[in-house]
Amino acid sequence: MPRPEPARWASEAKVGEEVLVLCRFPQLENSQFFATTSNFQIEGLETPTPSLLVDEAWRFKGRHMRPMTTNLFFHDEVSSSARELGTSPHVVHFDLDRAGLSSRPERIRAPKHKPLPEDLEDDEVDMAEVAEEEAEGVEDAGAADPDSAAGPITSPKASPKASPRASPRASPKLSPKVSPKLSPKMAPKDEFLRVRKKRQPRRRVIASSHSK
Repeated sequence: MPRPEPARWASEAKVGEEVLVLCRFPQLENSQFFATTSNFQIEGLETPTPSLLVDEAWRFKGRHMRPMTTNLFFHDEVSSSARELGTSPHVVHFDLDRAGLSSRPERIRAPKHKPLPEDLEDDEVDMAEVAEEEAEGVEDAGAADPDSAAGPITSPKASPKASPRASPRASPKLSPKVSPKLSPKMAPKDEFLRVRKKRQPRRRVIASSHSK
């Protein structure tokens, strides 16, 4: 596979000169994809590896093609009333990066599980242990004397801390602390931002849709 090369106009054109560049999307031409999008960002158009970010959710990789003989450019979407802008030998071919394609990131939801002992205070840990001991004592007493199971039963291990009213610091269960993690789907965006900082002096470039 040939090594990607930077755009020819990046070295031939002068700073401030307008360059007409054709951006092609063969996998999405004649589709409704672009009709529902609102934000396009092309990064590193003059570099060997240009990239296209759509609505900050979909990523496309681009490559510069050999100069073509005739390329038509239109101001609006393809239609019989579209206005032709001109021709140019500069073409960028964008392919869908299926490995990096992602939908909009979903909200990070905390998993539903009981709080761990280290997340609770000392009083709450003692109350939880006493409650478990009481439950075990009731089960043992019921199994030893089934006739007296209906009567009041006092566990020998019960302590004044067993009553939830005895502790003024009793509070509802704490929700688990879950630290939000950066979704790997947003990693491509960071890469684009890093590429932007290393770009060469900006030149005026017009990226248009393509039609024959």
